[in-house]
Amino acid sequence: MLALAAIALAGYTNHASLRRTQPPAAVKVATKAPPQPATVAASPTLAPDVVRAALVEHPLLTDVQMVSPSSGWAIEQLLHGTAVARTSDGGRNWTTVYVTPAPATALSAANMATVYVMLSSCANQSCSATELAVTHDGGVTWSIAYSGQGFNGAALSFVTSSIGYVGGTVVSTSGAQRGDLLVTGDGGQVWTDYALPCDTGSMALSFQSAADGWLLCGGPTGTDMQAKSLYRTLDGGAHWSLVTAVSLPQGPSPSSIAGSNSLPLSGLVRSMYFRSGQQGWIGLDRGGVFETTDAGSSWHAVWQPPFAPGADDAFSVGFTDPSHGWLLYGEGPPLSTTSDGGRTWTVVYPPLSPSAALSFGSSSTGIGAGWVYDGTLILSTSDAGVHWTMAARAPVQISGLAVVAPGSYVVLGQDALYRTEDGGATWAAALPPSGYYPAALGMRNADVGYLVAYKPGRGRSLFSTADGGSSWIAVPTPFSPSAVGVDTGGRTIAVGTAAQRAIWQRGWDGKLQEISLTPGTPYLWFAAGTGWWPVRVPHWKKGQPTPVGLVTGPNGLVWMWSQTTLWLSTNDGASWQTFSFGDRLAISDVSFTDALHGWLLAGRNVYSTTNGGRTWREISGSVTY
Repeated sequence: MLALAAIALAGYTNHASLRRTQPPAAVKVATKAPPQPATVAASPTLAPDVVRAALVEHPLLTDVQMVSPSSGWAIEQLLHGTAVARTSDGGRNWTTVYVTPAPATALSAANMATVYVMLSSCANQSCSATELAVTHDGGVTWSIAYSGQGFNGAALSFVTSSIGYVGGTVVSTSGAQRGDLLVTGDGGQVWTDYALPCDTGSMALSFQSAADGWLLCGGPTGTDMQAKSLYRTLDGGAHWSLVTAVSLPQGPSPSSIAGSNSLPLSGLVRSMYFRSGQQGWIGLDRGGVFETTDAGSSWHAVWQPPFAPGADDAFSVGFTDPSHGWLLYGEGPPLSTTSDGGRTWTVVYPPLSPSAALSFGSSSTGIGAGWVYDGTLILSTSDAGVHWTMAARAPVQISGLAVVAPGSYVVLGQDALYRTEDGGATWAAALPPSGYYPAALGMRNADVGYLVAYKPGRGRSLFSTADGGSSWIAVPTPFSPSAVGVDTGGRTIAVGTAAQRAIWQRGWDGKLQEISLTPGTPYLWFAAGTGWWPVRVPHWKKGQPTPVGLVTGPNGLVWMWSQTTLWLSTNDGASWQTFSFGDRLAISDVSFTDALHGWLLAGRNVYSTTNGGRTWREISGSVTY
């Protein structure tokens, strides 16, 4: 299904040529059968100075603390276990320095030499055991600064390399759980206990000096809501004073409980950072980022999830000065940064890793405008993939993408289509035919196009729309469609395996003639009046992967591909160039702007060609959005 969903764009070549039009009454094409294709088999060459690296999934970041706009620390979630990493380029690249012996849950960095990492381990079927690992040489060597049974650490904050605070819970002799604060002034040689007003592990801790600190406690929860209390200490944690609190509503509306400037009721407690006695930020799961400039008395949102509550989670937030901050949020989660105090955020990690589809066209400055998708993000480039920026964000995980014009996109979700014509500001949903699941898309413009859809027990079928997917009309086909496109002349072209042994079609002289087919064999199909003209796929043998992708261009340009082979025709299938990649690349999508310039997606790597597919070079693009 993923391979089929990757076949997203068809008929997009030049931005200026795309217009919103009503569908023609009928598509008129010559009914003369194309001549038998001549084929030229070749094995494409990967550029000799490019070594294709093995696919490496970028580690998941679960906690980040920057100590300057360029340098900081993070916890990485590995396939098996966790690790500590550091960055020196603002979070774009991370170097793993320590694979932790137990799961790492939080960290606090005093500087780039000293960072403390909280480790949670289980013993005797109890997970209330906490250790604190520390490095004082930038991650070269590590030691244990604290180890204790019965203490369940939840948050920590170190203001220097030796002065720090660890918040958590312990179970008293009576069996009740209570909040506990561990304080050290000598890097963990001696620890002092203080009571905390929190009695659960839902807490965030931030000290901006050895004496002045803040504690955010999470209380009972509702649907994407949580009661919260903010406390402050001026004596290093010995005593705490309540600053403000918000409770779950007793009635249908929380408005009487949570004022517009109070602690937000929406969202769950996750992280907090104060840089002074007046200014601080909190990050809330399913709530966003909020700022105070009056010592916690009032709060205002500086970032909130762009879609419905629950669409994005704020996992970690921190600032190095009033302007520069970092945020982990959403699925992934990606790391975003702000340089304007949180008004706008841009993603810096992980680097570009397109999921399954890409699309290139001609920009006003030359060939090189393109799009890919990564999760819910649509990324664009104007320089052939050297740099990428975020063009739009979809309301669902994308499984297919059609770019019908700059700012006008149609995406496939798991169960529906979504389209936008304002760069992603608003999206309209369109359901596929009843009982079907969307598999591939070919759009002529935002309204007119075709959908390949799958129905369990019935297989794949082809449908057309003239209203952007609000309604669909079944298109009879003598084949099982894999992909469909509309070329610049308005013709419908599809690729798929024959479903019957013969079809009757009216020839050039107007007479009906029988065309023999081989069921299960792939063909390129041209819509001809009420029927289809087949062109057999050259150099395909039984047992090989069948074509699953199709892109059309001007002047008879057609490209097809399977996982291992690429077919190019410059004359509507009359002759072909066939390139076999074997086991060197596993193709998931292809895009060409003309007969020479093309791009290929294999795994999560993008390759480009400037000579019609004879040689390919990997693009090491950087994400700057």
